[in-house]
Amino acid sequence: MEFGKCKECLKIHEDLDGCLSCNSERFQGDFYKWTSRNEVIDKLIQDNQLSVKRLECIQYDKFTNINYIAEGGFAKVYSAIWIDGPIKKWSQLSNNWKRNESTKIALKVLNNSKNISEDFLNEIKFLNEVSGYMCIIKCFGITQDPITNNYALVLQYMENGDLRKYLKRTANIITWDQRLNKIYDICLALNNIHAHGLIHKDLHPGNIFIDPTFAYIGDFGLCMPANEILSNSTKKNIYGVIPYMAPEILRGKPYTLASDVYSLGVIINEII
Repeated sequence: MEFGKCKECLKIHEDLDGCLSCNSERFQGDFYKWTSRNEVIDKLIQDNQLSVKRLECIQYDKFTNINYIAEGGFAKVYSAIWIDGPIKKWSQLSNNWKRNESTKIALKVLNNSKNISEDFLNEIKFLNEVSGYMCIIKCFGITQDPITNNYALVLQYMENGDLRKYLKRTANIITWDQRLNKIYDICLALNNIHAHGLIHKDLHPGNIFIDPTFAYIGDFGLCMPANEILSNSTKKNIYGVIPYMAPEILRGKPYTLASDVYSLGVIINEII
């Protein structure tokens, strides 16, 4: 689909938010203006922006009203207001990025992450591959707490929390249509993940999030490419929440797309 001719390069652009080629050059022109203080993260964000996605390095002082929400095994989650908000598109009028100002977001602060781990980088990489697809939680960028030096993912905020809490809270009022809609959303998200050759590896109600309309899959901390898992099938490490893990995983077999589908089946049974 064509959306008109770019006023700068005069090429036909095929994106609703403007000319991809010019947007890539704009991002590149701003590389000198920011740093995460980590070369690997900087390179990841720069590569992302050159491919005209919108992962950003965001200064911590751009967040206000930071409030604790919950804590998991590897991270603490906070809500916050992002003063500038995420990029919408390029504005020819102001010669700058147009943004959704004062956006409520979630900060997932990784414990002891001042020294970046491979798992942290993988979570950013794999979430970014599918971020923006229907019913997959969006990652807007990365920030760093100046006091602890821990890094944090800046994520789409989910007003109704995770699926487990949502089902408990709405047990007496949720309709069949609402149940089926949530199942559809989760199936759609998992299909998009698998279509990118990825296995989530940690599907359970605590990693599925609910906003006023849709359900979203999040938490890609254990996600891996399917072909990489198969090539390392001799490794017997088991991670995840046991009631949602496929029996073959508990017997030491490698994770597969089918093991995600087993987890999905357990989740569907809970929703119904």
